[in-house]
Amino acid sequence: MIIATIAIILLLPLLALYWERGNLTPLVITTSFLAPVLIGYVELDPTNESQMAPLYCAAVVSLALGHFAHHVFQRTWRPIPRAPAASPGLPRHSSPGLGLFVSVVVALTFYHFLSSGIPLLSDDVETARFDFTSSGMFGIPGRMFLFGLPFAVFLVSLSATRRLTRVSRKLTYLVWTSYASASLLGGFKGGLVSVLTTMLLVRSASGTPLSLKRVLVGWRVAVIVGAMAYCALISFRYRSLGLTNPGDVLQYLASRATVSAAAPGYLVFNRCGTGGSGGEQFAQDLGYFLHKYLPFLPLDQDDLILPFDKTVSAALYHTPISKSAFIVPVTIGAFPELVANVGVTGGILGMFFVGALLSYLVTGAQTCKPACKSGLFALAVHLLQIYVLNGNFVYTCLNFALVSVLLFLLYRACRMVSLMFQNLEFWELNGTRELVHTGRR
Repeated sequence: MIIATIAIILLLPLLALYWERGNLTPLVITTSFLAPVLIGYVELDPTNESQMAPLYCAAVVSLALGHFAHHVFQRTWRPIPRAPAASPGLPRHSSPGLGLFVSVVVALTFYHFLSSGIPLLSDDVETARFDFTSSGMFGIPGRMFLFGLPFAVFLVSLSATRRLTRVSRKLTYLVWTSYASASLLGGFKGGLVSVLTTMLLVRSASGTPLSLKRVLVGWRVAVIVGAMAYCALISFRYRSLGLTNPGDVLQYLASRATVSAAAPGYLVFNRCGTGGSGGEQFAQDLGYFLHKYLPFLPLDQDDLILPFDKTVSAALYHTPISKSAFIVPVTIGAFPELVANVGVTGGILGMFFVGALLSYLVTGAQTCKPACKSGLFALAVHLLQIYVLNGNFVYTCLNFALVSVLLFLLYRACRMVSLMFQNLEFWELNGTRELVHTGRR
């Protein structure tokens, strides 16, 4: 049974890769990241005398079937137009509104680091990396680091490749360099891996996905090795791990990708069962985040009530729940969270709809004409991939809704400001010409 389960786990990303014709699409990336977690479930099953790994495999299959179903429907009834031919070159100047928007997002991101400190250079990287609010301004600079900068990357890259608006080469370099630098300074082990997955997502959203063959040759191999090296080196900075030599790091990373990644979700299955609670955990998270983000609302919320993932973390690592305790959020996963709330049947159906939604959002990013809307579709794909691995349904939905409104309004405001200055320059230029013309008379 264990050998058969492992074979199915290894086969899932290969089947997804075959379906996507050897291209590294969001579906292939998602199933590939889930494979080590499923291996962790296989390792934990004998210890707990349970069969959670085959159940989770069924959920991943359901996700893939949902993606396939929407893809077939889309291809049959609403064919996706072909990607435009490669442009001979980018224009020398970007759209002023787009340039102003990117400048504001980048400035707020690095203001967050200057105000709250750079986690990578902090004495305690483990806790400093989760500090997103101490920079003030209602947490907007921290949100720009988490969501605004990836959105700026999607907006600029898709606008350039799909010719949605004018984007210069300098602006493209600026936004990607800023994103890579911020990911490096953020202190997260997977910071540079996120940059790589974002690159793959941009290619997919542009209609020109990158094939596995092209990833494994040339400069991209050096980038992958560099991201893995950063992941290993930053692990030495985590005091709680107590790593002293490279052998310890390799052992830790292997465990972190498998057993440690599976342990929180496994605890959820053991503690909450598979019958579902009728949405009790979702309601708990909703109350917590509404109280946190909108403290002026008259909500009867206990200060010691934590979101579901932190409750699981406290139980897993035996951390006392108090106002002063630092509780690291753990990656429960979308499927265990769904099962805890709506049961096994609802969880598997939920994963089917998540797969269909993933395909729908990728299609939206590929076909939307407005640059901002296309960027928001790509950002939604980015967050949905994170949700599948980490869980936190309520957190993902609330943050996407709030950040989408904020980014849209900021983008529109930057465009309006740029148009005002353009009109002012136009009238000044016309006034000068009229004066010159009058003087000649």
